[in-house]
Amino acid sequence: MTSTVKKKMDFIPLIILFVSASYLMWTFLDGQILFIWKHYLGFLMLVIVSIGFLLNHKIGVLISGLTIILGLFGLLSFSPTITTTIFGIGEQKITLLRFQPIFVLWATIHFILSGRYYVGIVNKKYWEDISSDETFKIP
Repeated sequence: MTSTVKKKMDFIPLIILFVSASYLMWTFLDGQILFIWKHYLGFLMLVIVSIGFLLNHKIGVLISGLTIILGLFGLLSFSPTITTTIFGIGEQKITLLRFQPIFVLWATIHFILSGRYYVGIVNKKYWEDISSDETFKIP
């Protein structure tokens, strides 16, 4: 696959997030739900991801990955429903995590399509390369 095709495929998770956010907006405008802070944070991150892609493709991919991870751990939402994971035996129940299980699928899609951007992410050189990129230089 050519580099251009791979770069275009990096936008698939962003498109998925836009479709999901559009459905969320539709249910809100239809009067079926009210927004909570997780929805507002989701919309804000969608704007940040879009700006990230406009400034630098690699940064956009990394921010979209962060957005999906935040949704996976229940810190933002693009859905009218938020599932609660409850574990327990008998009457003793513990709420462990509030999240949308669909984010597991979205994270899988994102890392399959854009996993190449995460190779070496814990290295100092990786971040030096990003910070030395001409896109972020102030004239």
